[in-house]
Amino acid sequence: MPFGRQLLPSVGNALLLFVEKGRLHDMKNHSHGFTLIEMLVVVTIVAILSALALPSFNTMMQKRSAQGAALALISDFRLARSEAVRRSIGVSVCALAVNSTSACSGAPANWANGWMVFVDPSDSGTRGTHDAGEEVIRVQQPYSGIATIQQATTPSNTRPYIPYDASGWSKAATETFVVTPSGTPSADAIRTVCVSLQGRVRILPQGAIQCS
Repeated sequence: MPFGRQLLPSVGNALLLFVEKGRLHDMKNHSHGFTLIEMLVVVTIVAILSALALPSFNTMMQKRSAQGAALALISDFRLARSEAVRRSIGVSVCALAVNSTSACSGAPANWANGWMVFVDPSDSGTRGTHDAGEEVIRVQQPYSGIATIQQATTPSNTRPYIPYDASGWSKAATETFVVTPSGTPSADAIRTVCVSLQGRVRILPQGAIQCS
């Protein structure tokens, strides 16, 4: 167990004991409130407790951000697949270009810039590119607190889009999306989304980055 977590209960108990002694002292001397020195001691203890708790709080927020982004990405891949079947037409999910809500990024892609689900027929336009007249089904803006959503080994090779055909399948769509929170995250704060050869998606346990 980290030293900070071990120290928190003892420091908290010391603070309670200090306050209780202060109450007894007040009762004996028929006085009210704390002296300036007592107040400074309390403020110091509170500052120490806050400093010890901050790293744990940051880690918790990083885990929450990565989890939220990973689940949102999985949800939109499943949406694209179901819409392709329902409409009997190709549907793709592409990484958005920086500061865009309608343009696919192309390679290299960083899905942390957001992504878009759109109708993407294989018989017109360019697959994986949002061409004029193609319906946008959903747009995900950049997810707060996320630095990158890319391959772990070679980020520049991250697929810029995942296509689904009218049957709901995707050909050669294998990809590993590692969701990395901003800052300096611990290993267990990272989440990984796996896309299979046929376009099925799943999320790995916290900290895992290898899909196979």
